[in-house]
Amino acid sequence: MNEKREAILKKAIHLFATDGFHPTSIQDICTISGISKGAFYLHFRSKDELLFKIYEYYYEGLDHKIDEVRRQVLHPRESFEQQMTVHFQEVLRHRDFIVMQLQEQELSTNPTIAQFVREMKEQRQKWYIETFAALYGEEFQPHIYDLSIMLDGITKSYLQTLLDMDSNLDRAHSHNSSVDESMIWLLGKKSPNLSLQMNDRMMGTSNRDSAVHLLEEIRQLLSHMTLTEQKREQLLEAISVIEAEFEHDPPRKIIIDGMLRTMDDVEGIEFYCKRLKKVMRV
Repeated sequence: MNEKREAILKKAIHLFATDGFHPTSIQDICTISGISKGAFYLHFRSKDELLFKIYEYYYEGLDHKIDEVRRQVLHPRESFEQQMTVHFQEVLRHRDFIVMQLQEQELSTNPTIAQFVREMKEQRQKWYIETFAALYGEEFQPHIYDLSIMLDGITKSYLQTLLDMDSNLDRAHSHNSSVDESMIWLLGKKSPNLSLQMNDRMMGTSNRDSAVHLLEEIRQLLSHMTLTEQKREQLLEAISVIEAEFEHDPPRKIIIDGMLRTMDDVEGIEFYCKRLKKVMRV
């Protein structure tokens, strides 16, 4: 990401955290960033796209920091502690972003943002499986979904306390002790309350809903774009074919991929096509 784009993102995060996402105008962002509206639109097509890029910027930065720890040769327990510490430190370093999320709860209802957050949740779920397997062994496997939900709850409460107290953080020992206690309790149960299969089913339904919304966004954009009638009809037909594929269980990825390829070269909808490919995993 170039420096100017990153600078605009950071200024926007601060404005959204202090004034709110909806009250903040593009002109407000331009003024505090020292740029014209024309310069803004060179980097972002809309305020919604800027918002998505903010989420992407934060989560990709967090993943990069955690990956640096993963690549080190450490004992599983030490690696887990360091990864959690990095997570907490990054949250505190990007306090404005977290405050923005907490203050603007309706942002999570934006289907594109919601889908991106679900993708991050899936990545976190994979991390749980790998980390807890190294820490506790195979006997924990039936309880992985239970433990992941408990860990999410513990982590959110811990971070909220740190933010409320305006605290700094050195280590994550107390947090990890809570995870150990949760694991001991779960292993004492005969069967898990929740399963990964249940999680997979919920994710599948959410992905389909997000795809439907994205397709409708593309359809609306096409109605206002300068295109030949032949091209417009071709693109609308591609959307209809993809929607029809949702009736198949599972949808045929080769069909969806083929239809999306017909949209790849259309300026103005690339962002939505990219998200669709992520959602549909093609």
